[in-house]
Amino acid sequence: MPADFTTLAESRQPADPAAPRHVSLAIGKRGPLHRALIRDSAAPGKGEASAMDYDWRLALIGARDRAGGRGVAGDADGAALLAAAIAECEAVMATRST
Repeated sequence: MPADFTTLAESRQPADPAAPRHVSLAIGKRGPLHRALIRDSAAPGKGEASAMDYDWRLALIGARDRAGGRGVAGDADGAALLAAAIAECEAVMATRST
């Protein structure tokens, strides 16, 4: 997450640090804006996708949609890792009042 955003939730992927692939998700906030940032170690280029919105859920949906178009977590393994990261962050965000 960029330094000007406060991290609200972050996946702890991978469970095994020696795993060859890492897909992570972070949700942050700056002022009224939320940002969702997805990173995939196996994706081409920078291997990340992000989106901003006033609602963290919409930022997450936007980042997930952009990820598919950029080849980030686009295969079955990546999608499974991303689904786990999303579930982890949603659980954290459900306990917050942001």
